[in-house]
Amino acid sequence: MKIQKNILHISASNMREALVLNTVTKVSDGEGGYTTTITPLKTIFANVEMQRGSRILELQSISFERVYKIYCRYDEAITKTGNLTYKGETLIIHSINNLSQLNRYLEILCYTDV
Repeated sequence: MKIQKNILHISASNMREALVLNTVTKVSDGEGGYTTTITPLKTIFANVEMQRGSRILELQSISFERVYKIYCRYDEAITKTGNLTYKGETLIIHSINNLSQLNRYLEILCYTDV
């Protein structure tokens, strides 16, 4: 991936990491409440870059939070209501940027659930 004159040049050959795109739905539990169901939708290939990581000490336990920037091909199924699975971690989608508004590539900012 090269950055030249404020234009990001992305190549499909750099997208080698497999991620699973999940849909998140709320299903009635039969007792008046709801439970969240995560259903795998499809596998996508992307370029994954970790932006930063942090440790949080909360209730005498340490939890880690990581922020990722993901570049992938444009897909209408990728929305902010879904999430991604990468190397066993669930990534929550924070924002989606359609690069150059050409419907070719997406830049997705994700974070791990603490």
